[in-house]
Amino acid sequence: MKQLPLPIKERLNTKIVVNYGVIGEGDVQWMTILHQEYHEEEFPKKGGTFQMVQMWVNLPAKDKETTPKYQDLLLNDMVKVRIDEKGSYVNVIAGQFQGQKGKATTFSPMHLYNA
Repeated sequence: MKQLPLPIKERLNTKIVVNYGVIGEGDVQWMTILHQEYHEEEFPKKGGTFQMVQMWVNLPAKDKETTPKYQDLLLNDMVKVRIDEKGSYVNVIAGQFQGQKGKATTFSPMHLYNA
């Protein structure tokens, strides 16, 4: 199972067997986990708004017993593709956009962007 948290504001701490990471606004944690016991999240304890997107992607049957993996995809390191003259851009997280490849490794073809 792929879990893809994408915090909009604040920070998210996540621990899994293979790594520990802290991400901030616009960053992505790209994890491959097999069971819930590999995964633990810790959210900020201070007040205010916290928004995030969390997606779970089912792994192909042949990959369901793979080794857990963790990737920090930090906003400043993401591939950015400019899409207009006003400065709008797309962050390429996984797959490709206009010939630019995202840094996330996947088990099946997928495209994930943040625009």
